[in-house]
Amino acid sequence: MLSFLRTQRRPRLVSGLLLLSPFLANPLSASESSDIQSIIDTYYYGTYAGQIPGMNVGVWDNGASVYANSYGYGDLDLGASGTIGPNPVPMKYTDQMRIASLTKTFTVTRILQLAADGLISLDDPITAFDGVGGISLANLNYDTSAFGDMSQITVRDLARMTSSLADYSNSPGMIAGLQESLTTVYTESELLDFARGLPATPSTWTYSNTNTLLLGMIVEAVTGNTLGEELQSHVIEPAGLSSNTYYPTDISFTGDHANGYAADGEEMFEDVTDTSPSIAAGAGAMISTFEDMQIWAEVLATGVLPDGTSLYGEGNEYMQALRLEMVAADGSGPEYDFYGLGIGEIEEWLGHSGEFLGYQHIIMVDPETGRMVVIMINTADLEEGAHLPTDLFRDIAQYYANVPEPSTWALIAATGVAVVLLKRRRRR
Repeated sequence: MLSFLRTQRRPRLVSGLLLLSPFLANPLSASESSDIQSIIDTYYYGTYAGQIPGMNVGVWDNGASVYANSYGYGDLDLGASGTIGPNPVPMKYTDQMRIASLTKTFTVTRILQLAADGLISLDDPITAFDGVGGISLANLNYDTSAFGDMSQITVRDLARMTSSLADYSNSPGMIAGLQESLTTVYTESELLDFARGLPATPSTWTYSNTNTLLLGMIVEAVTGNTLGEELQSHVIEPAGLSSNTYYPTDISFTGDHANGYAADGEEMFEDVTDTSPSIAAGAGAMISTFEDMQIWAEVLATGVLPDGTSLYGEGNEYMQALRLEMVAADGSGPEYDFYGLGIGEIEEWLGHSGEFLGYQHIIMVDPETGRMVVIMINTADLEEGAHLPTDLFRDIAQYYANVPEPSTWALIAATGVAVVLLKRRRRR
């Protein structure tokens, strides 16, 4: 798997070319907003018409808003038959939602901080934590063709999804439990029990919630605090996120929120808001908002807090480079091209996607241009298991991949060089 390490990125077009014509406007800017809206509308009013209760979507360019809008409803005011009622409540940017696997980016961040502080090492074998803080690795199967024994599986493998430990959330026990009740509260140890005895997955990249579940348990074992407490004081608050971002202790929300829905035919829905977040723990339990995820997306992609300091502490900027050492995401799981330590790459943008009962999201940043996309919807039961935010993001990313950067336009105006020679096509 190490042969797939990806640490180098393609060089960007020299930004200094912009100086050749400092007053030339980018021809893209006049139509950019309407073009982005057309792409989004194709999904909301076209492909998935009647299937998306509500959606918050935004595109930014180095902090400047290109397009942002709330579509549909956060509360459908469902009738007994599952149809939309007479008084639905519009979706808002400030609505709390369960952010699903975006939680992984927070849990892994705390692991990286602990590593930066020398309290753990990314190369620690996971067996070093066996029997500590309620962690038991007994009867967890692993890929013996890649790991001679479990002591060769490291914290880094958990964070990068290369541990070969099976996904507890796909176990017959977990599925049966959800079918019986969505509100059952599980301990982290009970979740880990669901993974025991399941066949190992390939040690090459395979997405498994068991990995991040264990990382959350390691955080608790090392610090003596709950994962929620650790994330609040060391990640959420330093990142400048509001009180709308938190690790819940029960099934309730602390403020206005968008209900989560399962589709039951066109414009027919089931409310699954009251699903216990305990089923996801450090792999997906958190709650946040569209506004806070805009802030977090940039922090995650850059490793820099809003005040300009390192996410990992003074002198620990190098941790971001370790985070971005990626492997090919060629196994089963969400759609990524490459995956690092709690962060994914799609079309050379950095971020993460997530899905929980009733919710789907994606946050992505292009490190070369500073563009950002945040998409959050309050349903996760689309046709053929589609992940709408990822599909929509790819279309937006492709739109930008097929237009020249402002610096290219400036060079063309100043020198007359043919656009075909300089047009920046980063993704083919």
